[in-house]
Amino acid sequence: MNKKQIEDLIKSYYKENEGYPSLEMIVYGKAPLMFIKYCPLEKMNQCSICKRNSYELKDKYGTFPIISNDDCTTTILNGKTLNLLDDLQSIKGIKAFRLNFTVESKEKVEEIINKALSKLNGSMDKPIFNHETDTRGHFNKEIL
Repeated sequence: MNKKQIEDLIKSYYKENEGYPSLEMIVYGKAPLMFIKYCPLEKMNQCSICKRNSYELKDKYGTFPIISNDDCTTTILNGKTLNLLDDLQSIKGIKAFRLNFTVESKEKVEEIINKALSKLNGSMDKPIFNHETDTRGHFNKEIL
């Protein structure tokens, strides 16, 4: 949903229920693009090496991380990271913000948590968004 649609949803809910909804919003993370019922590595007779290494699909648009699950299903993630951390102060009516970590290192997780806290308490003015690696999804776009 974009920002206006979120605001409209909150207003409509308030009007119908005389109270605000308890909403959570993902503001950071790699979104799943596709779920596959099989493991591509198993099809290449390389079963269980996904437990030891990380893998990505690559095409002309970039790289897409792959998460292999214990049941040999696979999740392909967006190559760009949803990053709305610079917008946290302007997002009204959301009860909880979620940071969704999937393939980030421990150091990256700590860095993002600290930046998110700084943005929430207003102590960081410097933009966090990186145009090369991040996306805002449809947050600032109208979806038709």
